[in-house]
Amino acid sequence: GVAGDISKSNWIRGEILGSGRYANVFSARLHNSKQAKFAVKIVTIFPTEENK
Repeated sequence: GVAGDISKSNWIRGEILGSGRYANVFSARLHNSKQAKFAVKIVTIFPTEENK
């Protein structure tokens, strides 16, 4: 689950940002969505290689 894998940024990208490779792509697809805002927050805290 997320709690067990929270430090694995690639896992977070794969599971939470599953519809897009980059956080900005995901948030654009789900504009005004709470899920998109959550995803962006997660990536901000745990950046993937692409988002550093």
